[in-house]
Amino acid sequence: MVVDLLKDVATRWPRPESDPHIIPTGPARPLEDAFRISQLDPVRWLVRDHGFSGLDAYRFAPRAVESPQAGVCDTNCTCVAELHRQ
Repeated sequence: MVVDLLKDVATRWPRPESDPHIIPTGPARPLEDAFRISQLDPVRWLVRDHGFSGLDAYRFAPRAVESPQAGVCDTNCTCVAELHRQ
């Protein structure tokens, strides 16, 4: 694993990246909040880094993300939203 510190780039939540994906995470409770956080970060990423308007990002992101669930075995939940870089 390689960890990069990107100065002057703010993210509210951890956002691991791989070659094909960005992987926003939503660590929160209850589960609904964790899911909501993981779905909102790709919208912000599309607006900030890729020039989408807010409305276009809200339309595009829900159709483009894959949402495998992780870490729902106790009261602390973590949801992820994988967004292909293509």
